[in-house]
Amino acid sequence: MWESYDHFTAAGKEAEYAKTFATFQPALEGTYSDISGIIVSFTSGLEQAIEAPVTEIALASLRQGKSEIDLRSLFESIGSTGKAIGHYLSPVREKENKFALIAGWKSVEVTAFFPFSYQLV
Repeated sequence: MWESYDHFTAAGKEAEYAKTFATFQPALEGTYSDISGIIVSFTSGLEQAIEAPVTEIALASLRQGKSEIDLRSLFESIGSTGKAIGHYLSPVREKENKFALIAGWKSVEVTAFFPFSYQLV
C-alpha cells in the first residue's frame, strides 16, 4: 500500500525499487520491465473482502456507451444479494475505462450465484 500515487511513481524511479523486484526474477519469466501492475484507489478499507474465506479480484472494461455510474449501479447489486462479504470498485489509474472489482465470499460455491467478474464486463 502506498501513501499516495505520487509516492508510488517516485519509488518506481528509484534503483532500489528495481532491485527489490529482482528478487522475484528466479520465479518469473521475463524481466523487471515485463512485470505488469495496476494502481487503484479505494475509498474505504478492504479488510472485509481480503479477510473473507474467498477473495475475488477482477479487472473489467466498460462497454462502449456505458459509464462508471452504470457499472457502480450493477456492482452495488452484489451487496444487495447478501452473499458478498465486502465488495469494492475502483477505476484503474492510467487505464481509461478499466476498473478493479474486489469481493469477499463465504465460499467458492457462493460465487456461482453472482459471478460479477463475468456479468459486468
